Amino acid sequence: MAGIFVVPRTDWETMDESGWNDASAIDIEEHTRKRLNSVFELPSIPCDTELEDNDLALEIALLNVQGGVFTIFDIGPEIPVFWRPKVKIKARLFYPLTGKTKKTFQVSSKVGWLQFIYRILQPKPFFGIAPAFNERDIDLLLSQSCNELLLKIRKSI
Repeated sequence: MAGIFVVPRTDWETMDESGWNDASAIDIEEHTRKRLNSVFELPSIPCDTELEDNDLALEIALLNVQGGVFTIFDIGPEIPVFWRPKVKIKARLFYPLTGKTKKTFQVSSKVGWLQFIYRILQPKPFFGIAPAFNERDIDLLLSQSCNELLLKIRKSI
């Protein structure tokens, strides 16, 4: 394993965590990094003297993680703003001796539209008492993406 990277989110993307800011709130980037480390428990790349020409290494990057949000901005006309929970992961399979890439992979998982609509119309999210989505939803999407990524990598080897 060459490394696991989590791309930092912008301030705009963190507005989807409204309602997560209580005592049990999580740092979503750190949480997803830990989850990725637990899924991809692979040994580190050994020193150059132990490597062979056909050895492969793997880099994983979490490109995007977002919770779900539905809100209405009142700037004269009311404008609905929403996005579904989503996770996007990219991986690079490469030869560590040369650094040459063998293949790259990218997967993305989102909450389906029916589930999204159902969840935002529940009483607590609808009235702003609780978020419609939480870290369990992100964990599920992350697991789906990791499984799909591993299947793609496995097929290519």
